[in-house]
Amino acid sequence: MTQQSHAADQVVAKQVSPDKAAPLLLQANDLVYDNRNNRVIARGNVEIYYNDNVLLADEVIYDKSANTLTAMGNVRLKDSDGSVVNAERLTLSSDFRDGFIRSLRALTQDDTRVAASNAYKKGDKTIFENGVVTSCKPCEAHPERPPIWRIKSERVIDDKTDLNVYYENSIFEVFGVPVAWIPWFYTPDPSVQQRSGFLAPVYGSNSSLGYLAAIPYYWAISPNYDLTLIPEFTTQAGYLMQADWRQRLWNGQYEVQFAGAFNDQAQDFFGDRNWRGSVETKGGFALNGHWTIGWNAIIESDDTFRRFYLLDDIYATERVSSVFLTGLGDRNYFNMTVARYGNLTGANVYDFETDTYEKTVTATSYPVIDYNYIHNKPVFGGELSFDLNALALSVNDPATATSPVTRGTMDHIVTQAEWRRTLTDDIGERFTPFVLGRADLYNVSNFQDIDGVSGPADTFTREMIGVGLDYRYPFVANTETGSHVIEPVVQVIARGGGSNKNVPNEDSQSLVFDDTLLFDINKFSGYDRIENDTRTNFGLQYTYQNYNGVSFRAIGGESVHLAGNNPFDPTTGLGTDASDYVFGGYLDYMNRFRFLAQIRVNEQDFALSSQSYSLQTKLGFFQGTLSYVSVQAQPELGFPNSRDEIAGFAAVKLNDEWTVFGDLRYDIELSQWVRNSAGIQYADECFILSVTYQQTYISYLDLVPSTSVLVRVGIKGFGQQTAPSSIGDLSPEAAVFR
Repeated sequence: MTQQSHAADQVVAKQVSPDKAAPLLLQANDLVYDNRNNRVIARGNVEIYYNDNVLLADEVIYDKSANTLTAMGNVRLKDSDGSVVNAERLTLSSDFRDGFIRSLRALTQDDTRVAASNAYKKGDKTIFENGVVTSCKPCEAHPERPPIWRIKSERVIDDKTDLNVYYENSIFEVFGVPVAWIPWFYTPDPSVQQRSGFLAPVYGSNSSLGYLAAIPYYWAISPNYDLTLIPEFTTQAGYLMQADWRQRLWNGQYEVQFAGAFNDQAQDFFGDRNWRGSVETKGGFALNGHWTIGWNAIIESDDTFRRFYLLDDIYATERVSSVFLTGLGDRNYFNMTVARYGNLTGANVYDFETDTYEKTVTATSYPVIDYNYIHNKPVFGGELSFDLNALALSVNDPATATSPVTRGTMDHIVTQAEWRRTLTDDIGERFTPFVLGRADLYNVSNFQDIDGVSGPADTFTREMIGVGLDYRYPFVANTETGSHVIEPVVQVIARGGGSNKNVPNEDSQSLVFDDTLLFDINKFSGYDRIENDTRTNFGLQYTYQNYNGVSFRAIGGESVHLAGNNPFDPTTGLGTDASDYVFGGYLDYMNRFRFLAQIRVNEQDFALSSQSYSLQTKLGFFQGTLSYVSVQAQPELGFPNSRDEIAGFAAVKLNDEWTVFGDLRYDIELSQWVRNSAGIQYADECFILSVTYQQTYISYLDLVPSTSVLVRVGIKGFGQQTAPSSIGDLSPEAAVFR
């Protein structure tokens, strides 16, 4: 006996399974109850839901006696793990555990595509007969063309118990051409987030290393720690082995990286050196909601090992190892760091350009403490802040016959306090009076600074007090196209005390006077040098904000020494009574186009003392940056020669997959290249291939000008998961895009 439930304009939904705990819900245009054969037949837009499984088809027969579902016509099954199966005909048990599928096409949760003539589902195993597997999407214009890569296997077994996919009697094809036969192998199931196995290899050649090849192996020891081993073979520099251990704990994580090389033909300035290596570690842990402790340290056999084997940027000039404790509150900050500083520029290496020997200088701070506090209540209507810096520094810089610069130990405690309050009158003028005071305690050994100033071993104090006023009067105009703000700024600061005499300059050697420093109260970069004169800073700022996304800001001004001893060197642009003029211009259009210009003009003859320009653009298919820097020599700050350099990076997306890129850095002053490179990359959802040609021009110990070609290949699901996140990752000159 047959009963039919029909509704032409409505959908019929019924619970047809007897299991009340996990009901099987069926929805269709028509339901036919075949009571004689104990079946339910659903026709037209059939939808079946069971737990997290969904079955769609033109027709489904539910056999209550056999407890099976048979689906026919446009069959589509969404499994509980997110994978999707398309088939002509499918038979499943009512609990969706077992079944038979004919002419299957499946899409897993990680976009892997599987096709098979037949498939069997037995419990937690799905067996695909004559299976074809790929992560590549079919070409929309020519879907009949083979994908970039695919694997054809006699059997593919997806085992949900051990979460592996096994391939038997397989052929690996590239663009439909067989390139390798593999009798048996397996890969992790798409649902696996962590699994041991080989990662994407790297191939290349280098003038110093010869041909090189590296195949990383990832060992997933535990969900919270793992180990990556990277053996690398080179034809001219022996063998390199790297190991990277990472572990995450309940309150933080740490990492330890080992690198060791053996080269039985190594010869450099120190003779034979077969074994070289380094150990690098970093980590951080939260002690509670406010305090963290961490470290970043490295030990290496020599200065050039990591750069020679391309582990670090070849232009690295310093090495810093540190252990730190940091506390952060709502209105205060604390940091204590023990650090060791070293340079990578040489150990008594002769510099032909300057006709001098460079020395290896190391320094250790044990420790350096920084503390900042902002009072939580107004003081005389203004804000009161307090800063402290304590440093115990030991510098290993002995004198030599060619470089009589001696530095030893230096300890200091620097305390400073500042009060400021901003007042605005009825016409919009803003007055910010401020008071600052500073007291320092120094204990130093005899020294001779880089600028030639020397002093004896001594313990002494330094005090400074100052008052000042910051005046600003913004004029605002709103038009139909945007808003304009013109703001004159005048600062007057009077200070007394604070002599820099007999204070070694360890942390204030970097001073670039430009528009960003114009209105700083203390323009020195560190604590060893302070402004102790009476000075006025004045300038004009203009800001324009267009309603269509264009913004422009320009600033210009000057700093004038009024009284007292001028603490600045003449080469900085601040050493005369009237400083150089500084100007800055910043143009931005919706973060797609940026232009920056900063110049410093001599106050007397209007000659350019320094200039820098930067152009950055992101215009869809094109991204690039171009910069130019020109700075006069500053021998008192350790720069005996002028610097004149141009650098750039560009990448062009030819289409969605292909990108060509290149970069350059050229020293105009020395008329020589610093580096340049060019490359091409193909990246889609399933395959990555990049080839980079690079030239460097560094000459130092065993680092010599070299030419490199690096090839990177990645196949999704086989040690490669995603394409590079940005084309800015293709070049060190493209940091702006990272």
